[in-house]
Amino acid sequence: MNPIYCLLNPFNAIYKLFLPFFLISVYCLFYSETIAISIQKTLSYFLLYLIVPNYFTKLYREKGPEILRNIIFFATTILLISFIMIFISRNIVYPVGARYQGILGNPNGLGLFCFFTFILFAIVTRMHHNLFTSSEVVFIYLLIIISLLLTGSRNSIIGVLIFVFFQKFYKISPFLGVLMLILVGFLVEFVGNHFSVIVSSLGLGGFFRVSTLDNGSGRYVAWLFAWKHVQENFFIGKGFGYDEHYMRSNWDLLSRMGHQGGIHNTFLTFWMDFGLVGLLIYLRSYFLAFIAAAKKTLFAFPILFAVTFTAVFESWLVGSLNPHNILFLLILTLISDDVFYSEEEEKAIIVDDNNEN
Repeated sequence: MNPIYCLLNPFNAIYKLFLPFFLISVYCLFYSETIAISIQKTLSYFLLYLIVPNYFTKLYREKGPEILRNIIFFATTILLISFIMIFISRNIVYPVGARYQGILGNPNGLGLFCFFTFILFAIVTRMHHNLFTSSEVVFIYLLIIISLLLTGSRNSIIGVLIFVFFQKFYKISPFLGVLMLILVGFLVEFVGNHFSVIVSSLGLGGFFRVSTLDNGSGRYVAWLFAWKHVQENFFIGKGFGYDEHYMRSNWDLLSRMGHQGGIHNTFLTFWMDFGLVGLLIYLRSYFLAFIAAAKKTLFAFPILFAVTFTAVFESWLVGSLNPHNILFLLILTLISDDVFYSEEEEKAIIVDDNNEN
């Protein structure tokens, strides 16, 4: 019998939802300008969605909730080491003139790591009330929140607030959660137009780096630059890695315009790499995965809103070798696969919901 089949059997269904996207990504290889890199990234992305959910469920079947505890402690250890390094070798985690970046080497990257760890820990403690002691819960939450605030990552901080905010309303009523989403949608433009004034009046102008808001820390330059190029490959793109190739080819021009780096928008990056057709196919799989999870837990849509928000300002969802996409798949697997929902756990969740309401 095939050893891979034995390793992963029974297969987790998440990868099946994304099969149409993998097909269009292979088709885009015929237009690639960096064929060797594109093939590697395409294969890497497919293996990510095939192996991570399946291996995660396999470990849970073998080790039970203990594997969840180990994952949380592993993530917590990374944050703890980063924090301790402030007092041992500050320049490593706090480069001169830069924000707190921990041992991950990037403040926004560490912010996203805190964001996903926060959500994962919230789900795990919700599903397994006795997996962590009360002191461990308090310590881990404090470590995540302090680390997140030290990074100054507006994107990740607001993402956590979105998750917590909508989670509360969906516990009361999914219908109320939808109404709040609509209301927040109307408030976004107002808050966006007056954000600088609001945070400055609260004395948080320095923390939220108000001086960089007008140009979006260079993101608006990247978005406009990428959007203009998208018109040249509107419906079908040139495959994984094309966005990096194009932005690096224009590094000098972008630097003079005030931006260094990538596109910093997952969906615009998908559009450049796979065209509108590829973007729509991916979004179809993306939303279907959360809709399926919503049948099992009220966490699904709050996570969807928060994750989508962070993806608008960072391109982490396009990469296969960053910790954020791996954590995202762990979370998506945890809330959607039946193996994580024993009868006892479901009863505990229902009782907890009734107590809160």
